[in-house]
Amino acid sequence: MPDITVLKEMLAAGPGCAIANGFLNGFETTKVKLQLHSQQHANGAGNISQSHHHHVAHNKPTMMPMTAGHTATNVTSTRMLHTPRPAASVVYPNATMVGVMTQIAREEGIVRGLLTPGLSASLTRSMLYGAYRVGLYPTIRDKVGQWSNNESSKNSATLIRNRILSGMITGGLGSMLSCPLDVVRTRLQADAGVIMAKSISCKNPSIPPLYYATGLRQGQPVRYSGMVSALMTIWRDEGLSQGLYRGASVTIARACVLNGAQLASYDTMKQYALARGRQQQTHANGSQWAQEGPLLHVTCAFLSGVLAQTVIMPIDTVKSHMMLGKGWNDVMNNVGRLLSPDGRTVHPLQLCKWMYRGWLPACTGQGLIMVLQMPLIEAFRRKLGVAAI
Repeated sequence: MPDITVLKEMLAAGPGCAIANGFLNGFETTKVKLQLHSQQHANGAGNISQSHHHHVAHNKPTMMPMTAGHTATNVTSTRMLHTPRPAASVVYPNATMVGVMTQIAREEGIVRGLLTPGLSASLTRSMLYGAYRVGLYPTIRDKVGQWSNNESSKNSATLIRNRILSGMITGGLGSMLSCPLDVVRTRLQADAGVIMAKSISCKNPSIPPLYYATGLRQGQPVRYSGMVSALMTIWRDEGLSQGLYRGASVTIARACVLNGAQLASYDTMKQYALARGRQQQTHANGSQWAQEGPLLHVTCAFLSGVLAQTVIMPIDTVKSHMMLGKGWNDVMNNVGRLLSPDGRTVHPLQLCKWMYRGWLPACTGQGLIMVLQMPLIEAFRRKLGVAAI
């Protein structure tokens, strides 16, 4: 009978990653909006004509559910009131994690505004990406260890190097396969907002049939109705290299660094704690957190998530801009706004602030995702009869 251990490891990793990412989708949505908020403010919010700003209505609009976490307002009155913010205004005046989440919850609702934007794409991507990212890690790690099978491979530095390399390989492979879903997820989360429907009696050609009344694309037409719509539209209009694989080099680089840092630190911290636990076995019971189990998994998972997100935050910011903007030109335009008056240098503090915009929700989300993800994966591995990572 063929050995299906690798298949079991991938089956354990995929659902574990999907459950964790889906449960904490609100933090990812907030992070994307915060990262792109500076770009939106610079470009201006909304493009609905001024004539439409003065459309007046006295009827209360009725709400219609939309896919991908959107909400549409179907307005049939002959006199309408649409009051998008002026083009020069800031969508999120309090551009912090709490400020953005509070405003989204107030304007769009917690479920539609935070929890469900891009959720279908996020779950599908997590199943595929997680199966390769985490599922293949132990096998690749063991293979890398065999290839460097010498005395030096037993020291701590070599072990950590092998773990980082293994994590980078599996993270890069998973990202390469799931990049289109990552583009779709990012765009759906960035686009999310309350949707207004054009009045039947309105004859103004500049007003789209459906447009966003809130969010980063306020006043702009709705591009996608869901994951499948986004996939097909991006493929048709932008192709693979400039559409579904837009920013793939940055996305794959991010995945390599993130996975290398997260899995290597998780693996290393866990093995260190277990080794200390074995040393303490001569004492009564030893330390509970240093034994294989949920407490150890949660502790190592959270620390590894925060560490990994901090390392990859600059790449994460560049990735978000590339997926929604115009590639490297968009990134350089944003960096260009940070130049000193003489136009020759970028102030390090300003550059750091730009690169780490959205760090708190990103680290909170990444830490909590790992707290859910890694214990779930370890539990699924145990149920499938596979050894712990």
